Amino acid sequence: MLYYDNGGGIRDSLRVIARTQDTLAAYWRRATSTQASPPPMPSVDFNREMVIVVATGRRTPEEQIHVDSLLVRPELMPTGRREEQLTIVVRLVVGCGRIRTPAYPVEIVRARRFDGHVAWRHNTERLNCDGAGAGGAGSAAR
Repeated sequence: MLYYDNGGGIRDSLRVIARTQDTLAAYWRRATSTQASPPPMPSVDFNREMVIVVATGRRTPEEQIHVDSLLVRPELMPTGRREEQLTIVVRLVVGCGRIRTPAYPVEIVRARRFDGHVAWRHNTERLNCDGAGAGGAGSAAR
């Protein structure tokens, strides 16, 4: 992970793959814009790497977003051909509603570069509101 925050730098729900320095710079500036001393943008070798930016939009401080995993495998495309596809699994942790303050979770992660077809899969996990921590039994794909 390169960066995580919920301070409101990016207020939209989004899923972006940055494959250039300029794209990363634009999202890095937005993501870190609410920091008193924004961290410097990391150095990324875009010949070998890419950066994934995920954000939830308006949530609460107890809610989070994470790039959970990446999977590359052959998939049947609409053209009828099999091609390698990257599936990015994003996990949203949903809170119990105890905190009403707005928050805007965003995570930025580095990954090995992939230039083929990309699909996004979203899993929602609910916090265990009767105790502490996240409850796996409440997880569901959406």
